[in-house]
Amino acid sequence: MITENELHVFVESTANYFSTVSGEPAEVGEPCVIVSDLALLDVTGILKVEGACSGFVFLTLSWKLGRALLSALEEEDDSKETLIDLVKEVSHNIAGNARERLNKHFDISVPEETDPDEIQNMKMPQLKFVVPITWNSSTAYLFLALGKA
Repeated sequence: MITENELHVFVESTANYFSTVSGEPAEVGEPCVIVSDLALLDVTGILKVEGACSGFVFLTLSWKLGRALLSALEEEDDSKETLIDLVKEVSHNIAGNARERLNKHFDISVPEETDPDEIQNMKMPQLKFVVPITWNSSTAYLFLALGKA
């Protein structure tokens, strides 16, 4: 099972990403245990993690938040394909920064955009956490489904 310290590192990595990219801090809530189906938003990027921790890290966000983030990055193309690339890049960045800070060996897959039905049917560690994110008056969620290998 992922420790409280490891959860906190993911929370900090998420907050740091938004502050660094936009200059505006995100309001990142405390991780909560998920007891029902995952509440996915408009676009979701998922990473498979293997090594010291194994499972999945994924980020789901609203179109509104994605477009605002693209604007902060000075990206003019706000097509669906660009938003999908963005959510994959952000999820990879957050997981990579957490891996670096935790000094743990775990491999992160190439991020993928995944159909919500596929995510609901994936075999994941029993204990899963959601981290609510509010930025630019929009919502996103970071999901952590990680267990010890």
